[in-house]
Order: sequence, then structure tokens, then C-alpha cells
Amino acid sequence: MNYIKLVNKYINDIQSYLIKNSRILGYPSRIVIDSTNYCQLKCPLCPTPENMKKQEFSKLKYTNFKKICDEIGKYLYKVTFFNWGEPLLNEELPDCIKEATKHGIRSHVCTNLNTYSYELLEKLVCSGLYKLTIAIDGTTQEIYEKYRVNGNLQKVLNGIDLINEIKSKKGLEYPILVWQFIVMKHNEFQIEEAKKMADERNMKFRIKAVALDESDESLIEEWYPSDRNYQRKAYSETGRPYIDRCIELWNLPVIDCRGNLSPCAYFSKTNYSEYNVFLDGFKKAWNSPQMVMSRKAVKNKKFINNDIPCCTCEYKYSKKSFTEFVKAIKRRGSSGLGIKSIWGNKKHKKWQEYVKRKNVYERYN
Repeated sequence: MNYIKLVNKYINDIQSYLIKNSRILGYPSRIVIDSTNYCQLKCPLCPTPENMKKQEFSKLKYTNFKKICDEIGKYLYKVTFFNWGEPLLNEELPDCIKEATKHGIRSHVCTNLNTYSYELLEKLVCSGLYKLTIAIDGTTQEIYEKYRVNGNLQKVLNGIDLINEIKSKKGLEYPILVWQFIVMKHNEFQIEEAKKMADERNMKFRIKAVALDESDESLIEEWYPSDRNYQRKAYSETGRPYIDRCIELWNLPVIDCRGNLSPCAYFSKTNYSEYNVFLDGFKKAWNSPQMVMSRKAVKNKKFINNDIPCCTCEYKYSKKSFTEFVKAIKRRGSSGLGIKSIWGNKKHKKWQEYVKRKNVYERYN
């Protein structure tokens, strides 16, 4: 099974960094799939609140996710269960994670943790979930709710305590808990306090730069932190964009909860590909005419098609790079499938052994 994942990853790396072919051979090693298209918070810089006015509330069904696992599960090492919606609003999420675990696929969920029940958290902990990232951009309610509008900081902290309690009670090491802190003008003075609070709760701490339209001076004035180390703009002012190479069209499919495939995680609109992953199969959707033209647009900066959003993306051009290819096949990061670790890196192997040792499926049931 590891060799199948490994060979597939190298085939994908060759296409992602060297060939840049428009039609993909093989399968991706990781995918992003939204658990739902709805969120109970109203974060000012997020497009989800506006998008919710234009679409029905939908959730990822376990039966649909199982179709993906049955088709490409043996090639995947990671699935991310979030993009534009709040994952914990989907009561079938733990079942989906359990299915991924069954196929040896590590799962990652990012949540605002404002809606939950003890039963849901217990199922999450016992599903084999590898990592749970919790978005907390402040250490006081006043600062926290300036961006996480409608959010309740104390409820979030109580939820973290419950997760730790469940892990302790059942003797489980996973999921790894991560405190994600988006640094903005109003909260940058709380970074050190946030680190301390994360450490007290046995959480890793992750700083994230705020994403916004850098051409809008009013947004920059309102949200950008004063410390340039936390500004994405600091990268672009040096002549190098924050994202200097687009490869998601080749190695990271982004699927919404209804099975629609998007060109990348930054594209929030639906119904891009004429084929649906759940109805028509993953491979057909991944090599649909729209996805093929998107890859042509990114590969060739002279390619123009007004129907393809990639043509107007500031990160459009993606040149071939042998150096980046070498880095990819040697990488010991999240994939754990580089030359130096043919059977997976220590983190992945440790998780696999944990799942087997702790009888995750029996605990879940």
C-alpha cells in the first residue's frame, strides 16, 4: 500500500513540477473537501457569509465521501475536511474521518469550535483524526469577536478542555491540537499571551498571515498588522508574490460538499467543472475541459480565455522547476513519502501504529 502511494506521488510530482501537462495521469496524493458550505460566524474578510445568500445549505454525506475513498483512497495520504464552511456543523464528519482512517489517510480539520456537543467531540477524538486546528484570533472576548463575529471565546476554550478531557479519559494521543492565530492590527499585541494559553492546553501554536485584497488600501489600513513579519504584503513588495508558483491544479484537488471541483482553494464559487466528483467519478471531473484549460492558462501566461478564472489570477504563471521537483521528492513534511522515508516519515508511521494499537474503530462504535 505504501509503495502504491509512493509511486503515485512521484508520478504526480513529475507532472506538477516538470511536465505541467494539461491532462493528469495517475491520482493526487492529497485532497481538500469541504464538510459544509455554511458557517455560523460572520468574519469580515471571508466570502462565505455572502456566498450563503446565493446557495442552499449543504453538507458532505458519508456515502459520497466513501465513493471518493473507494476510487482513489489507496493513493491518498492526506485529506483536509475544510475550506469555506465550518466542518463541525456536519454531524456525518466523524464517519467520513473514520472512513479516511480505514484507508490509512490522515485527516485534518480546522474549526472555529463555536458549535459542538460532547457526543460529537467524542466521536471526533475516536475517529482517528490526526490534527484538529482551532481558529482563535484573540485572548479576550473583545478582541476575539472583532474578527470572529458572533463567536464566543469562552465556549471555544471550554470545547478545547472537553477534547483534552476525552483524550485523557480514553488514553488517546490524537488528534494533535493546534491553536491558529491570524495576526491582524487589532490583535498582534496578544500573540505572546495566546502562545501561553495554547501551551497551557497542550496545543501547538501556529501564526497565520491575514489574507485580503492588497489593492484595497482601506482593508490594509484596517486589518494589516504593523509588524511586517506578519504581512503578506511584505513579500510582494520585494517583487516576489506570497504564492510564487501555482501547483494545486496538478496535485491538490479542491472539492466542495456537493462534489463540485474547483481550480484551487482560493476559488469560492461552485459548479466550475462540468462533471461532478460524486456523480461522474473523480478522474473524469479532474480532467474535465475546464480543469484542462485552467492548467493551460497557468502553464502559459499568453493563454487567454475569459471563462477561465485562472487567466486573471495574480499567481497565474507557474514555470517548470527541476529544483522544486527535487525538493518535492525529498520532502519529509506532511506527505512523509520522500526518498529518505519510503515507508512514511516517523509522524505518519506513529499515527498508523497508534490507530492499530488503540483499536480506533471499536472505540468509535
